[in-house]
Amino acid sequence: MCIRILIAAFCAVAGLSSPAGAQSFGGVKIGDPATAVAGFTGPVTLGSQGADRFAKFTMPDGHELSLTTRNQGPIIYMETSRNPGVPAIAPAGPGVSFGATSRGDLRTLLGNDGFTYVSRTQVPFGIGTTYFLSYDLVNQPGVVVTFAFHLTPDRYPLGADAALLDSIVVAQDWYLNEIWGPARSISTSNAAVVLNY
Repeated sequence: MCIRILIAAFCAVAGLSSPAGAQSFGGVKIGDPATAVAGFTGPVTLGSQGADRFAKFTMPDGHELSLTTRNQGPIIYMETSRNPGVPAIAPAGPGVSFGATSRGDLRTLLGNDGFTYVSRTQVPFGIGTTYFLSYDLVNQPGVVVTFAFHLTPDRYPLGADAALLDSIVVAQDWYLNEIWGPARSISTSNAAVVLNY
C-alpha cells in the first residue's frame, strides 16, 4: 500500500481530552493496517530510510502531521506538531492547546509525571529548549505517548513546567527504543495512563 495513502488519513489534529476521554489522529491508530486510511489525499513530503517510510503534510488548520511505517506494514509512529507560522492557538483537544498548555498543566491533568527517555529529557531546539514527558498507555500495551513542550528564553525564569505544548507523538515502544534508545528516567509517580488513541 502506498505511503501516500497511509499518511492522508491524518487530516485532523490529534485530540486530547481528560484521561478517560477520546483522542484521535484522524481516527487512525498505531498498528492500523494501510487499508484503514484508504480514501484520504496525499502528503506534502515523503522520505525513507532503509525499510522505514516517512511522510509529512500540513493539515487544514495549518499544523503539521507525520507518520512512519515499516516494510509497508502497519503504522508504527505518528506525530502532530504546531506550525509556528500559524498565529492562532489551536486546540490539541478539549482542555489542551498547542502553545498554551504547559508541562505543569499536563502533569496535573494526567495525575503523574510519567517518564522520559534519557536521550529526550531536554533538547536545545531553535531558540529555547524542548522538554519531553512520556507515558505508557494502559489500554494499548506496547504503545507510548510523548508530549513535547518548548520553553523560550523569555520563560526561562518560570522553569521547565512553564514550557508550552509543541507536539504530540504516539508510537510503538520498540520503535522509540530504536530511535531514542531504551534507557528511561522514570519518575517516582510514574503510572500508565488511559488515553484512547
